[in-house]
Order: sequence, then structure tokens, then C-alpha cells
Amino acid sequence: MKTLLFSIGILTVSLPSASGAAASSCVGTEEIRKTDRRYEESLITGDAEFLDNLLAEEFIWVHNHAGTVDTKESLLQKQRTRRFGPASESRDSADVEVRQKGSVAVVTGFTTVVRPDEFVKQTGALKSAKYHFMRTYVVINDECLLLANHTMQIPDSE
Repeated sequence: MKTLLFSIGILTVSLPSASGAAASSCVGTEEIRKTDRRYEESLITGDAEFLDNLLAEEFIWVHNHAGTVDTKESLLQKQRTRRFGPASESRDSADVEVRQKGSVAVVTGFTTVVRPDEFVKQTGALKSAKYHFMRTYVVINDECLLLANHTMQIPDSE
């Protein structure tokens, strides 16, 4: 009987809960805000290793005003090569909101990106731009992954 109770105790401690403890820690409001902030920081620092672990294989980033789409592979390539140096020197988010449903979290808000002078000179990009964003995080096999990002540049007149 003691062996049976001990075995049940071990199983209870070692098995993941049906509610998905990893999922709730990934898409909890504060946890996902921290993950999303780290995502923004990785774009500044070029942390391709963090991005490689965060981005789902099916990741897509739609940049509507730029008319481009990035995949996991193309974003990692940009971060690893940084042909014109870092693409941003700061990325400040505001009005960030998190919406959750099960093991999915959608993060929305506004990010103001300031670019280094050398990057602006080499690419013709704006020195500073504000974007409205929407990112979708999902839990797959107990891993928190960024599945999709959509950014839309806000014209200076707005």
C-alpha cells in the first residue's frame, strides 16, 4: 500500500497537468509581455539564437507598407548578416495589450523604431517611424512560439 501511494505521488508530481502549466506560463499576461519585449530587444541586438528558439517554423511577418514578408529563415538571415549594421537603435512599445484564449496570446500595440544614421544612409529608411503591430504567440509541444507578426507603419500625419 505504501508503494502504491508513493507511486501515485511520484506520478502526480512528474506528469504535466492537463491544464498545461507550460502553456499558462507562456501566455500569462506578464510572461507574454516579457517575451514580447525580449523579441523587440532581439531585433536591436541581433540575437539570432533567441529568435531561432522563439519563432515557429511557420513564422510569417507581414510588413504591409513596405510591401514585404519575412519568414523565419529570412528574418534570421537578416539578423545574422546585418549588412548595413543594426536596423534599429531603439524600439519603444506603448499601449501594449494582451488578449488570450487557451494556449494562444495576441499582443497588440505601437512601436516607435529609431534607426542608426549609418543604416538610414545605406538603405534610405526613415530615421524614426511608428508602427502598429499585432503578434500571435502559441504553445506547441510545451514551447512558447511566435507564429505571426503584422506591422503597419503609421504615416507621420496621424
